[in-house]
Amino acid sequence: NDPPGAPSIDGPATGKAGQSLTYTFSAVDPDGDDVRFIVNWGDGSDETTDFVASGDDQTASHTYSSDAEYTITVTAQDSADNKGPSNTFTVTIPRNKAVHSNPLLRFLQNHPNILPILRTLLGL
Repeated sequence: NDPPGAPSIDGPATGKAGQSLTYTFSAVDPDGDDVRFIVNWGDGSDETTDFVASGDDQTASHTYSSDAEYTITVTAQDSADNKGPSNTFTVTIPRNKAVHSNPLLRFLQNHPNILPILRTLLGL
């Protein structure tokens, strides 16, 4: 009995902290055995999907709680417990820009000509 091939991984390469991201995995088992996917999300959490037919798509969703770059590692395992090679996918959760939530910074951004006036008034 041969192991499945390396899984394909499809999904978003970027997202936001707290946003659910959905990924699709697929792998072919040369013996036609059903396949499941062992997913390491790169943030200390793991998940094992249900079995699907060889070559069929399986989806899984994950939510990252903090801003960073994560490497998702996926391994396909067939119903005879044979594991194939892993594949990786990188997802980036960029830092949120605080300008949008800070009223003073938003005001200064919307009125760029006021900064030289403020410097003059303050003697800077």
